Amino acid sequence: MLPSCSLHQVSAHVWWFTPESRRDRPSLAVVAGAQESLLLDVGASPRHLAEFMAALDQAGVPSPARAVLTHWHWDHVFGLGGFAGPVIAHRATADRLMRMQTYDYSDAGLTAQEAEGLEIPFTTTCMKLELTEAERRSLQLRTPEIIIDDRLHLDLGGVECELRHVGGDHAPDSVVIHVIQDQLLFMGDCLCDTVYTLPRCMTRSRVLPLVDQLEDFAAEIHLDGHSPAPIRRAELQRWIAFIRDAYASLDRIGLADRDQVKADLLGRHDAGIVDDFLPSILAGYNEGCVQARSANAFCSSLGGIDFWLKSTDGDACLHQRMPRRNTPL
Repeated sequence: MLPSCSLHQVSAHVWWFTPESRRDRPSLAVVAGAQESLLLDVGASPRHLAEFMAALDQAGVPSPARAVLTHWHWDHVFGLGGFAGPVIAHRATADRLMRMQTYDYSDAGLTAQEAEGLEIPFTTTCMKLELTEAERRSLQLRTPEIIIDDRLHLDLGGVECELRHVGGDHAPDSVVIHVIQDQLLFMGDCLCDTVYTLPRCMTRSRVLPLVDQLEDFAAEIHLDGHSPAPIRRAELQRWIAFIRDAYASLDRIGLADRDQVKADLLGRHDAGIVDDFLPSILAGYNEGCVQARSANAFCSSLGGIDFWLKSTDGDACLHQRMPRRNTPL
């Protein structure tokens, strides 16, 4: 039996539906105001979303009237057919969804997408776990009704949300949601590394402006797309400090002496943080990883699908760059 997601109230107004790594289901959340509830991401399938809605109903949380998408990746948008209300998204997310509406998600269609470099074996395997072929053939990926280019402020009644485009290496269309009164930031996958480029990497030009923006929110609680527990402010600050220091160390020592760079950083930072972030920073230091590549070559270079289907807890995890050591609330 596949593991289940679970519902938790993590702040005064926010209810969080935990991620599940075997199918790569991401975090979902609802911000419940006095006048309106807002859904944060629609999930990997209508079934995933329906499970969240059922849990909210059982907890007495009002159903959301509108939804926000953090970015275009399948696990965050394939639940669109299960949500009837208006959807808010960045313009680039909406543009990508319009293209995805033309794709064939049958078994044969997914094989063709892999061959064309539109998808990778890990994602197509998870799609097949999450949705039957019949469900994928009838997938509804409608175009969002409300488009943003930078930011949007929403007053839900007693609690306000700021939606802000922050970009990043994982998905340049990434949007985060700041629940102001709760000092909570819903981050999606914005702080993960690349997925559809080889090697997987973070680039200075994207990650440093991103962490500046994340720090600027000064949130106390952070929910990202695939970490199993909320992230406290102090922990995020440790990540940000490491990312900045890693570039300073590389600038001083040079990319050619990677072992010395790592040793230098280990003298100042937790080994787990170094192991989580440094490989992607090294891979993207010269920003040469941003060229498009074949998804098949990408998977083959990492040992094929078996690489993706193994992690330390036996579950699949595409987003392993997000540290998994967080302390629950």
